[in-house]
Amino acid sequence: MKARKQENIRLYNISLMPTEIKPISKKWTDLSNAHGDSGSCVLGACFEFSYHGTNYELPPLCMWQGSCAWEPYVEEIRKDLIFIGCENVRYNWGNMD
Repeated sequence: MKARKQENIRLYNISLMPTEIKPISKKWTDLSNAHGDSGSCVLGACFEFSYHGTNYELPPLCMWQGSCAWEPYVEEIRKDLIFIGCENVRYNWGNMD
């Protein structure tokens, strides 16, 4: 029998986030909101990573649909996640709507 893959926990609400991830998500949200809406509408974009043995997905939580609002900050946020101990951090670019 094949083992089931652990499902990712999608962090779409700041109250669901581990304490250490909350300020990183807030930083990404604030930067993206200040940037403004631009680019194509993208669905499913998120960071995928493991933290303390649990798999997570962290989507951009800004008010904009255009991916160019949050994409300029992907590398900075990736580094922040690694700094706090997240592992296997990768960015999923999502799909253009």
